[in-house]
Amino acid sequence: MNSGRIFTAFALAVVGALLSYQFRQIHLLEAELTGLRRKAVSASPPVAVAAQSVSTEMSRSKEDLAELLRLRGEVTKLRNQLPDGGGSDVVRRRRELAVDQQAQSEKIRTTVHDIGKHLGRSAQQYFLTNGLLPKTFDDIFTEIRKDPRIGFSEKSVFAVGSGESFEFFPHERTLSNPEPGMILFREQWPRRLPGETVWVRAYVLTDGSVQTAACPTGDFSFYEREHTATAANAPKPPQPAP
Repeated sequence: MNSGRIFTAFALAVVGALLSYQFRQIHLLEAELTGLRRKAVSASPPVAVAAQSVSTEMSRSKEDLAELLRLRGEVTKLRNQLPDGGGSDVVRRRRELAVDQQAQSEKIRTTVHDIGKHLGRSAQQYFLTNGLLPKTFDDIFTEIRKDPRIGFSEKSVFAVGSGESFEFFPHERTLSNPEPGMILFREQWPRRLPGETVWVRAYVLTDGSVQTAACPTGDFSFYEREHTATAANAPKPPQPAP
């Protein structure tokens, strides 16, 4: 099968080169013949003979071109008889790789989303019980360990058997209550999924939702600034009644 493809590719290259050469030759000969015919109207017999010689050579060139076109048709027919119209094993392998990369990417997305949702639920349960958001993973260890797919360390939680992990998000001020839109956890490292060109990073907000930000550079400061607790966006204390 590979030898057939190699032969087809070689034949196409040869036919293409010959066709290009013949087209150039015919063009030059037609230009020369036109000039000679104009001179032959009042020229001596040698000039007329030269014009006839060029005409004969052009006829041979056109016959050669017809033969080359016939050969190209046969090569095309042979190529069409091969699987995928003569497509190489490289093309097939690339398609298989793309499918495999898509499956890997989907698996990673699902794993990250599942970990994030579990963290969000654990934090919400802790808040309902204690009236405060958790500050360390020790605070929500009891909830975290309910999912056997999730591992636990002092500074992160992670998917058992893979590298997807989350950490607490650092704020400029203490975040005790689930203020809307604030980040509680983030994926430890930005990642670029197999076969994709953009970087992504998952975040768990205080309402338990999982959000995924994407950017071409891997710098997510633009997203994090909008969801960081700062002195400027601190909730205003309630005003005393007049």
